[in-house]
Amino acid sequence: MELVRIIAMSMIVIWHFLIHGGPIANNPWLTITTPLVIGGVDLFVILSGFFLIKLQFKSIVRLAFIILIFSIINVIAILICQPDYTTGALVRLFKTFIFPFSPSSYWFLQVYFALVFLSPIINAAINSFNHHQKRVVLALLAIFNFYFCFFGDNYVDQHGYSLFNFIFLYLLGHALQTDPWVNTLSKKHIVIIMTVALFAGLVYTECINILRPYLKDIEFSAIPDSYSNPFTIIFCASIIIYLSRLSFHSDFINKLGRCSLGIYLLQDGIFGGWGRVVYDHMSFIFTNHPLHSFILLCVILFFSYWIASYIIYSIIWRPVNALCSKVTNLIPDRLSSWFRLNTL
Repeated sequence: MELVRIIAMSMIVIWHFLIHGGPIANNPWLTITTPLVIGGVDLFVILSGFFLIKLQFKSIVRLAFIILIFSIINVIAILICQPDYTTGALVRLFKTFIFPFSPSSYWFLQVYFALVFLSPIINAAINSFNHHQKRVVLALLAIFNFYFCFFGDNYVDQHGYSLFNFIFLYLLGHALQTDPWVNTLSKKHIVIIMTVALFAGLVYTECINILRPYLKDIEFSAIPDSYSNPFTIIFCASIIIYLSRLSFHSDFINKLGRCSLGIYLLQDGIFGGWGRVVYDHMSFIFTNHPLHSFILLCVILFFSYWIASYIIYSIIWRPVNALCSKVTNLIPDRLSSWFRLNTL
């Protein structure tokens, strides 16, 4: 299922290219891509629930080191391309060193890290439920997430940028793995569900775009690019079900999936996202050049990020793992055994 991780991160990057690098709302050809690529975050979290998160101290330390290394790379890049941003970049790097999961521009990592910390409690709860209880809990969360939050603009979950939505997606992923009803779906049924959800999302997106001038003076929360959009979530769930039925093995796919976090850290870090260096240049190309030039730039950046992430991970993976082992060995045995006992 590393292929799902690659698809999810690719969707996130492409969406950021479209929404941050060019005025997507002003171009109908780019707007119709929203249902196809907006679900990268949902796909990643659902996949986490599909396999369940196994909280380990070493994994947390490894993730912190990887974030710090990519933050340093981002700072070096922005100091070369935008020297006047030296103070801001260094301050950002210092905060990342102290709080690797909190003050960064990576909102996704902040919320996902909270989900990781809560995963032992969530796992214990859902493992104690029978299938009927799991369905009831999931249905209640779905009603609240879709009706009260997506359409109702409840502050608990505004546009899906919340721990509540991540917990719902996590439980949905677990249901896709364990619920007997899912196993009754054939590949044909899954493709139909996927197609209907995608088409419904496309129609909904275009309807909102048509009505947007009339909605600007009212508080309207049910925007198509929300991470709690039911059409998007159903589309992503069907992708995972379908791919889980495929059986193939590729060492290259596994290695590429391992470094998928790196592409996100590169394109949404200080140099790419928060510092606006890349996105401002993309916006300039979009505004002042033909559309095919912007698309070509997106393709070049997309593959460049993947190649760079693959190379960086190939260099740092073993040293980081060795460093993580040394750090975890410093933990007293009593504390280490307590941590393992409480994260099973």
